[in-house]
Amino acid sequence: MLRLSHVALLLALSPVLLFNTPAFAQPAKPAGAKRIQAETKALQAAVDAFKAKNAALEKQGLVGSTPDPGDGRRRLLALTPAGHALVDRLTPLWAAFDAAATELDAAAGHAVAALDRLDDQLDRSSLFDRIMEKVVPSC
Repeated sequence: MLRLSHVALLLALSPVLLFNTPAFAQPAKPAGAKRIQAETKALQAAVDAFKAKNAALEKQGLVGSTPDPGDGRRRLLALTPAGHALVDRLTPLWAAFDAAATELDAAAGHAVAALDRLDDQLDRSSLFDRIMEKVVPSC
């Protein structure tokens, strides 16, 4: 059966495969009361981007969908024979990317972990908020 990673990789690569489809960029997270609304909008944007990418992959004949027999509102995704062939062709490339990225990260002193920590800190307080604390100290 289909491995989720294959569909996920095709969807992730679809901007590359489709050339004219912009990559999905996650918006910045606002602070305070707007956070839930912003997260909901970001989630909807992600769902919309997924649907658009899936539709493009279906149009190219790489992914197919069928109604879910357990829930008529849902559709089941599966790679077509052409999609499986593309995964087979791209698997060595993905492995090479992974190996090269792992080597590069190790050579750079595990920079990815440092970037993850930086991202965690920015989730706690944005750069803008940190600057504003310096410009307008709390009373």
